[in-house]
Amino acid sequence: MIMVNKMIKDERIKKLMEITDKHQISPAIMAHIIGISVPTYYRYKNGETVPRSQNTRTIIDKIIEEYNYKNK
Repeated sequence: MIMVNKMIKDERIKKLMEITDKHQISPAIMAHIIGISVPTYYRYKNGETVPRSQNTRTIIDKIIEEYNYKNK
């Protein structure tokens, strides 16, 4: 069972963390894919902050969209 931090209020980040956990993608790899630092990734994961950059939000949305497409 995948456990997502209940402190995360941003649905986009919740979905990203579910994908990351399910596919066992390391924080460093996912941070690299998104184009953020590992500490920023952990701040997202811990619900301390949310993506402010439109570019970052777009990249995360594309990852979620690709995951949903492949799992239909």
